[in-house]
Amino acid sequence: MEELDLGQLLHVIGEMPGYRRLVEELERQDGSTTVSVLDAAKPYLIAALYRELQRTVMVVTAQPENGRKLYEQLLTWCGPGGVRLFPEPDTLPYERLASDSPTEQERLEVLS
Repeated sequence: MEELDLGQLLHVIGEMPGYRRLVEELERQDGSTTVSVLDAAKPYLIAALYRELQRTVMVVTAQPENGRKLYEQLLTWCGPGGVRLFPEPDTLPYERLASDSPTEQERLEVLS
């Protein structure tokens, strides 16, 4: 069975005036752009912006499980090469436990 490539649908959003204005604002790079998007549309919009702007996009979520869901959805839109998940640390910031080396290494790789 052949795998569906949703990335082929990313060009459709380019025809929308609101999206074009957003891209223009982001290209100005003044750092003051705010966007409200339905949760269901976020992966599509992020993938389209990533593809069009061709620069690193960092998405921060309030809850780790929301970040993981978004990561999995972005994998569908962008493929595995362009998407990385910044893993949640296994310990809380105030806990005095030995750090988890594999998780720390993965976090450093994502940041680099």
